[in-house]
Amino acid sequence: MTSSVNVSKRNIAALATGTSMPSTNDTTPALSEAYDRYEHVDLARHDVLSTRVTGGARLTLFTDKQRVSAWLLVQVVQRGPSLSAADVLKFLAPLDLVLLDEAFSAVDGAVAAALEGRPTAPFLVAQGREPVHGCDSQCQWHVENPEQPPRSRLLPDGSVDHRQGRHYVLVQAGDKLFTVTPPVAGQSGLDVHGREIKAYQGQWNRLLAGENVRAEGSSVFALREGCLRVRDGKINVVPLISVSDVDYATGHIDFDGEVLVRGEVLPEFRVRARTLDARCVNRGIIDIREDLDVLDSFFGDVAHPAFVHGNARMARARNVTLYGAGNIEVTREAVACELHALGRLAAPRAALVGGFYAALGGIEVLDAGSREFSRQTLCVRADKLHAPALHALHERQRAARENVEKIHAALAPYAQAPETASLSGAQREALVKLARQLAHEQQVMTQARQQLQDELARLAPQVQARIVVWRRAYAGTRLELGEAALELTQNVDGPVRFVLDETGREILRERDFR
Repeated sequence: MTSSVNVSKRNIAALATGTSMPSTNDTTPALSEAYDRYEHVDLARHDVLSTRVTGGARLTLFTDKQRVSAWLLVQVVQRGPSLSAADVLKFLAPLDLVLLDEAFSAVDGAVAAALEGRPTAPFLVAQGREPVHGCDSQCQWHVENPEQPPRSRLLPDGSVDHRQGRHYVLVQAGDKLFTVTPPVAGQSGLDVHGREIKAYQGQWNRLLAGENVRAEGSSVFALREGCLRVRDGKINVVPLISVSDVDYATGHIDFDGEVLVRGEVLPEFRVRARTLDARCVNRGIIDIREDLDVLDSFFGDVAHPAFVHGNARMARARNVTLYGAGNIEVTREAVACELHALGRLAAPRAALVGGFYAALGGIEVLDAGSREFSRQTLCVRADKLHAPALHALHERQRAARENVEKIHAALAPYAQAPETASLSGAQREALVKLARQLAHEQQVMTQARQQLQDELARLAPQVQARIVVWRRAYAGTRLELGEAALELTQNVDGPVRFVLDETGREILRERDFR
């Protein structure tokens, strides 16, 4: 093992002045200055503590940055050097090093090599002990860490979907959120002078229990369902997700609670939530279990209809397809939209321009159409209403009908065969498979049709066949109430209410209805 001997300045000086180790120094200041450079020492990782030219050689002592280890470099700078071990020890004396036992023999070897003209390498003369730094307490997360950056999802085709990333974490009541491990203490070290090098002492993590969480020992649990948030060093479970925008920083949002978007929902980003309050929705994918409130503009995409299972309110809507299970309110205008409300469609201060608007509880609008010719349909009929539940049945029926048509097309070649006996085994097997698929799809289509009829029969008593226009219904507006329809070829000034006559086959206009 390597041991250390603490040699004081006085002891080294006494050794250096002994008669057996004479000291000579025949170098000049000019020579010393000319060789005052450290090309053999990596100054990025080391510090030069001292350097001196003596006995025809340059002595350079350097350490690592923490001064845990010290090396001596002996370089001959003059022909016929007269360097001695006493010169080296005299050089080391003022540095107050804790020299290693083997440092003395190493000095003798380096001096001998210098006198013989052999190259020398730096050698270790002192070594302390490196400090062992402690570690802070760690949070071992049992759910996704809410402070981690958003993630992306690699798709099968090799592309990356950054919309899958998110910066929120959903938890359930009773979930263990994280466990805090205790900090680890550090162990101090020693430098080459024998002085203490202080080690970092691990600290407790300051992440504390906040709202809707409880601490039990070193673990923290959620008290309710919600979104995990870290605020001011405290972990909270909040029933609200509040973001600036729904974009690549948030990814898709799927949260059984309230979502507040201070900015906009960007194209192709999905929001599934109990309620959504947003300033703007720009071709986002919307599926809301209760109420939707768009304070400014709602720009839709035909490929992605919005589903709202409660009430929907918006200021402006353009190209929006929305299936609502409650009431729909438009406060400014709706242009080229398809809005379906199981309740009322209320736009008493707004214009409905172009598109299809259906509501089971009646329609109220300021203007139907505009001065520039447009075609719009205002409909109060259960069979044309696509509320969320009805839309699902319509889609089931449509998909089954398309599958039946495809199967009939696949069966057409077999109709040319005079009898099944003329078919090969593979053909007969394919025919049987198609027949079974046809029977299954026809059954699905029949069930969907029956369920749709039952649902329409249940909704029929809720139909309130009336359309109120407060200012003007422009030419090009089609009104449908029950089985009756009316195409306006001229502008009709309001206020006017369109209702069915007693027979239910003709639409009447009422002026005095307030």
